[in-house]
Amino acid sequence: MIDPTPQPDTQAPLDVMNRKSIIIAIFLLLMAGAIIIIRRNDARATTPDADHAAPQTGAGAPSKPPPASTVGVRDEALVARYGEAKTLQARKAAVVSINLFRNDLKMKTSPGRQRPTSSSKGTGKGLLLLLGFTNNHIMLSDEQIQTIGGLYKDYRKQSLQRADEVVKELESRPEDIMKLLLAADACTQGHGDLEEYNRLRAALDERLKYIGALPIKITLGLPNVWYRPIDDPGFHDEFVTLLDHEQAAALDMHLKEPAAKAQGNLNNDKIGPRRLEETQGLLDKMTKITDISEKLREASEDLNASGVGQ
Repeated sequence: MIDPTPQPDTQAPLDVMNRKSIIIAIFLLLMAGAIIIIRRNDARATTPDADHAAPQTGAGAPSKPPPASTVGVRDEALVARYGEAKTLQARKAAVVSINLFRNDLKMKTSPGRQRPTSSSKGTGKGLLLLLGFTNNHIMLSDEQIQTIGGLYKDYRKQSLQRADEVVKELESRPEDIMKLLLAADACTQGHGDLEEYNRLRAALDERLKYIGALPIKITLGLPNVWYRPIDDPGFHDEFVTLLDHEQAAALDMHLKEPAAKAQGNLNNDKIGPRRLEETQGLLDKMTKITDISEKLREASEDLNASGVGQ
C-alpha cells in the first residue's frame, strides 16, 4: 500500500518511472475489466432473441422494465401505435442516452477539463483548429490569438449553457428521442415511414447541435456532424471583425472549399435506421465504458493528490 504521509527530506524521492508504472498498471487493469464486461454482455445485448432469454435472479439480474402504469399520459399515442413493450423499451433507451449526454456535459464543465484557447504560439494554428480550420491559410498575430481566444472561450461557455438547457428539457420530456427510436425500429421491421423517420432525425439533430458527444448521437442514428464555431452565424460575424482584409479573404476562400464543408458535415447516413434492441445494447455498452472511465479519472486524481502521479 502506498503511504501518502510525507517522508523526511533525507529520504530519496520515489522514482518517477515507478510512479508512471503504477499509473499504467492501474489503467491496464481497469481497461481489461471493461473489455471483459463488454464481451460478456455482447451476445445478450445484440441478439434478437435476448428479450426472451430465461429470467435471471440475484444481484446480477437486469432491472425489469417499469410497470405499464408508469408509461404516462404523454406516451399513450406511442403505445397505441407501437405497443406497450416497445414504448417502454424506447423510454428506457432514451433515458440511458440522456444520462450519457448529461455525463458528457459534466465532464466538459468539470474543473481541469476546460480546453486551452490557443496553442502553436506565433501562428494560432491550434486555436484555428478549435474553430474548425484544417489548413494554414490564415496566420494570426499574437494580439489576434489573445482576442480570438477570448471570443472562443465566451462562445464555448454559451454553447455549454445551451447544451445544459437542452439536456434538462430532454430529462423532463424524453419523448422526442423515443419517437426517433421507435420510428427507426419500425423501419427495420418493414412497416415504418422512412420520410417520418428522416423528419424526426433532422429535427432532433438540429436541437442537439450544441451538444458534442458524437458517439452518443451516432448511436441514436443522428448524422456524424461536427458543428464548428465558425459555422455559428454570431461567432462568424464577430470573428471576421477581428481579421484584416487579407485574412478575411482567406477565410471566405476556406469556407467555400469542399474539404472545409466536409469537415463540418461528415455524412453518416449510410448507417440507416437501427433496431431498438441493437441501439439499447450499444447504449448499455457506452454506459459501462463511461463508468469505468470515470473510475479511472477518480483514481488518477487520487494518485495525483497523494503525490504518486506527479
